[in-house]
Amino acid sequence: MVPFRSPDPPDDLVLIFDSPAGISRRARDGGLDAAIISVVDLTGFHDGWEPLGPYGIATRSRAQSVLLFSQYPWRRLAGREIYVTPESRTSVRLLDILFRLKHGVSDYTWTEDIEAAAARLW
Repeated sequence: MVPFRSPDPPDDLVLIFDSPAGISRRARDGGLDAAIISVVDLTGFHDGWEPLGPYGIATRSRAQSVLLFSQYPWRRLAGREIYVTPESRTSVRLLDILFRLKHGVSDYTWTEDIEAAAARLW
C-alpha cells in the first residue's frame, strides 16, 4: 500500500487537533465536515455521517493504547472505582473487555472525576 501524500492543504481547510473524544463530540455537534472517528463513537451520530470506504487505522504491533496503573492485581480491583481519562472512549471499552473477558472481573465502576480518584491515593 502506498501512503497518501498531499501537497499543501487548500487555504480554506482548517485542521483541528483534539482528543478522540473531543473530535467525536465536535462531529456529533455539527462542528466538523470530516473527521477520523473511532467506530466505537459512531453510534448516536446524526444522519449524514458515513465511513469513507474500507479504510481504518491499524498497527501490526502492540498499540499500547490502554495503560492501567494500579497497586493491586486485576482480581483485587473488583468492587473498586477506577479513574479513566475522558479523552478516549475506545480505550475505556478496551479496558472493559480486558477486565471482563481476560481477567474475569466485572464488579467495578469507572469514574472521570480525577480529584476524587486522586484523593483516594493518599
